[in-house]
Parts: sequence; structure tokens; C-alpha cells
Amino acid sequence: RATMRRHLSRRALWPWLGMSVCYVMYEQSFGTWLPLFNERYLLLDPIRAAQMLSLYVLGIALSRFMMAAIADRVSWFTVLAGMLVVALLLHTLTVSGLTQRWLGGALPAALVFATLGFFIGPIYPTLNALLLMRTPRADQASMQGLLVVFSASGGMLGSMMLGAMMRSMDANLAYVSSLVPLTLLLFSLFVIRRKAALLPETV
Repeated sequence: RATMRRHLSRRALWPWLGMSVCYVMYEQSFGTWLPLFNERYLLLDPIRAAQMLSLYVLGIALSRFMMAAIADRVSWFTVLAGMLVVALLLHTLTVSGLTQRWLGGALPAALVFATLGFFIGPIYPTLNALLLMRTPRADQASMQGLLVVFSASGGMLGSMMLGAMMRSMDANLAYVSSLVPLTLLLFSLFVIRRKAALLPETV
């Protein structure tokens, strides 16, 4: 408990904690309600709508493997910022209906929307590793536990809030709200880049 309080007293760590909340808030709420979004907004049949969730999860896994393979050869900030910009663009185009109009149908739009998993997948593990590299080995377990607590809170809140909005408004309008944590993630990258430069690596 004392170690947790000591971590929380370090303001340099707050951007990572905010990132963990925003990331899992977006990732879990997006995946939880994606089949319903595909049914209500893109008017896909239930089976096809559920299949898009598998593509979303596969994209997350593939992009994490990719990032692990190239992490030593590229700038983490450049890669993650680029992927987040693409994710924001794809999300905005889909909820505005432009993807469906440009691609000529609901199924291509649903496929594009599901690829968002690929563009957000590496963010959480990459930034967590960046923080743990700057945490003394004796404190790494408690630091990881703190990140898990904050990320779990974000996941729970995100799924509950998006679910409530899906019940009370159009599916596309509910998914517009998901742009908020995604935008905050992009902002947090710039803050974390600055804070990471000030924290020496310990491992």
C-alpha cells in the first residue's frame, strides 16, 4: 500500500495512468458493442456482425506481434502516433457514414471499421513497457498492478457508458463518443514522450 501511494505521488507517472484508463476504455467498449453497432447502424445480419469482432481482435494481436518485431528499429512515438491518427480517421469516417458511401456498401465499411483493432493494438503494451523500463526492478510488480487497476477501471466505465448510450440513442451517435478517449490517447502520447525523456532507464 505504501508503494502504491509512493507511485501515485510521482506526477511524472500520471500520463501513463491516464493512458491506461483511456486505452482500455476505448478498446473494451469498442469490442463489446461492435456487433450491435454493425447490426443497428450498418444493418448487417447478426452472424456477419459478430464475425467483425473476430477481425477486430485478430488485428490487435497481429499489430502487437508486429510492434514487438520492429520495436528496436523504429521510433515508438512515430509508429504509435501514426497508427492513432489512422484510427481516428477511420473511426470518424465510419460513424459519419462516409466509409459506407465511398466503399459502396455496409460490409466493406464494417471490415474497415474492424481493422481499428490493428491500429490501436500496440499502444498499451508498448507504453507499459516504456514505463517499466524506467521503474526500478523492485517496484515493477507494484507498478504493473497499479496500471492494471487503472486500466480495469477504464474498461468497466467505458463499456457501461457506451452501453447506456447505445440504449438511449442511435448507434452511430453513441460511437461518436468513443472518439473522446481515442483523442485523449493521442494527446497522452506527446506528454509521455516528454516525460519519458526525463526518466532514466533502470533496466
